[in-house]
Amino acid sequence: MPEFSDIFIAKNPEDAVNYNVLEQSYPHIALNDVTDYELSALWASLSNSRVKEIHELEFIELDSDAILYRLPEAFFKAIVALEDTDLRSVAAIWAEHDEIHWRLPHAQQKLEEIRALAKQAQQENKELYLMLA
Repeated sequence: MPEFSDIFIAKNPEDAVNYNVLEQSYPHIALNDVTDYELSALWASLSNSRVKEIHELEFIELDSDAILYRLPEAFFKAIVALEDTDLRSVAAIWAEHDEIHWRLPHAQQKLEEIRALAKQAQQENKELYLMLA
């Protein structure tokens, strides 16, 4: 498990490469127990399916030990479009995904935070990224 994982808003991959967890200048959420697998599982949960290749995040090469992913447009749009009435059921599916097994309140809180950040990114016409280090 990485020391930290942040989901943050950036204009594009070139801008995202400049993200620095110590600066905190980008809108972000610290999600230290979330990895690319958990986000792929969330994406699958949004469509009530299993994690497959189509649910992989877009890897962005870095010249450091950190790992950077962009949340693909289809994933981003699905999170933004998630209605309040469906949030709990998607969180329940996500919480019970293979290898995750979170408690429902924890999954629901993470999903609400990610959705709020995604909506902010949409309003700013930007994208979401995941940094692991």
